[in-house]
Amino acid sequence: MNQQTVPARNLALGEDNFEAIAKKTTFYVDKTSFISQWYNGEKKVTLITRPRRFGKTLTMGMVDRFFSTQYQGQPEPFLNLAINKDSEMMKLQGTIPVIALSFIDVQGDSYQNMVEKLSEAIRSFFFHVKYDIGLRGIKKEDVDYIENVIKENYDSEGKILPLPISTITSSLWRISRALYYKYKRKKVIITLDEYDTPLQSAYLNGYWNEASSLFVELFKSTFKGNAYLHKALITGITRVAKESLFPLLNNLDECSVTSSSYAETFGFTQQEVDAALQEYKLSDLQEKVKQMYDGYQFGEQSNMYNPWSICNFLDKRAIGMYWANSASNEIVSYVIKNGTIELKDQFVKLIQGGTVTSEINEEATYMTMLVDPDTIWGLLLSCGYLKAINTIGNKYTMAIVNLEVKEMMQTLIKKWFKTKAGYSTYNTFINHLVECNEKGMQEKLSILSRELLGAHDTSTHEGEHDPEQFYHGFVLGIVASLSDRFAIESNRESGYGRYDIMLEPLDKTADYGIVIEFKVFNPEKEKELDSTCARALKQIDEKQYVTELVKRGIPENQIRKFGIGYKGKEVLVKKG
Repeated sequence: MNQQTVPARNLALGEDNFEAIAKKTTFYVDKTSFISQWYNGEKKVTLITRPRRFGKTLTMGMVDRFFSTQYQGQPEPFLNLAINKDSEMMKLQGTIPVIALSFIDVQGDSYQNMVEKLSEAIRSFFFHVKYDIGLRGIKKEDVDYIENVIKENYDSEGKILPLPISTITSSLWRISRALYYKYKRKKVIITLDEYDTPLQSAYLNGYWNEASSLFVELFKSTFKGNAYLHKALITGITRVAKESLFPLLNNLDECSVTSSSYAETFGFTQQEVDAALQEYKLSDLQEKVKQMYDGYQFGEQSNMYNPWSICNFLDKRAIGMYWANSASNEIVSYVIKNGTIELKDQFVKLIQGGTVTSEINEEATYMTMLVDPDTIWGLLLSCGYLKAINTIGNKYTMAIVNLEVKEMMQTLIKKWFKTKAGYSTYNTFINHLVECNEKGMQEKLSILSRELLGAHDTSTHEGEHDPEQFYHGFVLGIVASLSDRFAIESNRESGYGRYDIMLEPLDKTADYGIVIEFKVFNPEKEKELDSTCARALKQIDEKQYVTELVKRGIPENQIRKFGIGYKGKEVLVKKG
């Protein structure tokens, strides 16, 4: 058959089973060289962090399928792949007991719920040992332990009880020992996927201290004090601070997005994407694909692509936001929404195509995240929302990765303004703002304030949130909606001070330039919100905030000024 007429391979979207994918008829980018790279590495425990949907789970399945004694004498999936050229490694195929776990479902809105899910994950592997691997050759005391873990005990309401904490923390060590003796003193490989999912859940739901204490003990017995461990591979999205999760673990090889180790294993390279486009006869869209999906960088390896986005594009043959819609962005949404005014200002720059320069801390210390910008930027880098375009020491200049991520962030921010009245309320407010319709702005902003502002958000009591925190959230919302029509700036110098918001029209003949100043009602100096708005407008004039817009070629008669006053949830808009 002529090479040109060979049909493209089938796409197995959402399939994480390595054996199902590694077939000649299924689209698969060969990453099996990772097996020997990792196995021959010096460190006993390897932690690899990458953004979601970058092939971590498939890689873990590949490692399990290659080494596990369950597949002894079954090398078929690897015979046409790169690893088959390594004869020494192929001798190890199917010869090592593997403990393969995933914490993807180990999460909950309470500590108790999370422990229940963790118990399920552990019980599931113990079931696998009993019914798939078999108990023959395992010592009686270990068989009894396995049976005890599998046994389900119920409370008075008929609900399955979770395992005791002491059983959870020692469980992987005990099953390592059981398999070690079953296979004639052969040390085990442990793979743990999505290790940080329960920790993110703990942070977002307020039980971090309890959860971190549990996982410290579990990881210590599994990876530090485990004489039956040969090697371990751990994957996740965030790199949780070693001191808080892996204390005393000196044999840990941490490979983050800034590390060059295994840089080409997770994600598709430019060459791999070009080959895929050619196979599916989509090479004419190469530039559009690059603009939408390129931009990830791991260590020195640039031009990396998200496999999920590329495979969905190949399947649907259309540019779309595939990665953004594939999972929750809860942790990132929480951090941006609750971050400082300075953080929101920096996001304004990023969404408009600018950069942010900061030192970063890749180790997520969750409890200090909102007050430590270095940790926030490290989190966003690890999660795949930002890329480092320049690095000097530990100082990184970062930008949004690509168009898909930019559109995702805009969508994420817009969702904050969904109210009982519907998202259309915010859209209408935006339209009134562009049209400089004072009455319309007043009406819609009042609805948004009532429905979005809690008492805590607008409190002016000492020690509570500065209400301007929330108001600056509107800046991001405006940017998300209007960045194609305006250059939006916040808290910048103009004239003799710093304005709150300035909108510079990209088409100076079509839109007004706009300056907005927020003010909180001061009961000691003002009797009504009219006075608060007047104070805001007076500041715009006295500080000459329109100066910058005039410098940029916008006549003063084409500039509109708004003073917005707040008193709790009550809001008033006045045009100057």
